[in-house]
Amino acid sequence: MSRARLIDIARAAGVSMTTASYVINQRSVAIPLETRQRIFRIAQDLNYLPNRMARNLAQKTSGLIGVLSPLNGSPFHARLVAELHAYAAEQSYKLVFESDVQEAGDLAARQNAIERLLQWRVDGLILWSEDRIPVVDADCPIVSIGQVLANAASPHHVTIDLYRSAQLATRHLIEIGHSDLCFVGHSEHDPDLRWTAVCDEAAKAGLPIPTRLLAPSDIPQNEELPTAFVCISDVQALQVFRVLRDRGLKVPENVSLASCDETWAAANLDPPLTAVSIPFQNSTKRALDLLLARIDGREAPDAEIAAPVLTVRGSTGSPR
Repeated sequence: MSRARLIDIARAAGVSMTTASYVINQRSVAIPLETRQRIFRIAQDLNYLPNRMARNLAQKTSGLIGVLSPLNGSPFHARLVAELHAYAAEQSYKLVFESDVQEAGDLAARQNAIERLLQWRVDGLILWSEDRIPVVDADCPIVSIGQVLANAASPHHVTIDLYRSAQLATRHLIEIGHSDLCFVGHSEHDPDLRWTAVCDEAAKAGLPIPTRLLAPSDIPQNEELPTAFVCISDVQALQVFRVLRDRGLKVPENVSLASCDETWAAANLDPPLTAVSIPFQNSTKRALDLLLARIDGREAPDAEIAAPVLTVRGSTGSPR
């Protein structure tokens, strides 16, 4: 069976092709409501699909969204990309990706990646980078995830509250009685943010400055260990767990363990890991919502902060 054409819709509805086109493409033309409803009903009955390319040409749009995305081989990141693809398709858009694979601080290479996206004549850009984003000269709306654009008078962005993630994990450990804390981990993208949160929470509780280790391998061999570790991510927490196990120490009987960045692994460890989830999934979808609002000329907030959430599991307990 051949696919229905616009002329088939017009004939069945008893209207001109121009009227049918105006209704199908939702043009703001004075057409009676009853006529509009009849045309939409017939189009649905005939399973009519409008010619996307022709519609985009008429509206001078491409139907494409450019995305600068970190190159990350984790299953979690792959799932985020797939879900963002599906969510964009629900809004009748397709995504064009460029991977942000350059070294931290390489703004020129990142700028080149953005320029390649603009060559697709995209309707908008989502700049999702774990590092600084360069000044962007573009005629289309832009929304960033994680970083604030340096050049925009009213930048639209969705930020991740990394300070809050470390604050929640540290506060939980202090509230259950720990006073000897250690922070494990380092990130080139926010070298002090989470560490600052750990120190701030300790200071509020009148505790000494916690110990800081850049990696689990730095845990001293022959010294008494802190009673609780705050790790920058689940990966670091798993490595700390292995070091403790090799020394005959149990979690949480001897040492408590918490992560500032939860992944799928947290609930599957033994014991399950107390961790703070960072809502990247909601952040990417919200960034697309903000971008589409700007493309359509609708009002949208300049910035949104994705709030992390603490889940307490079996890896933390009161010191003994």
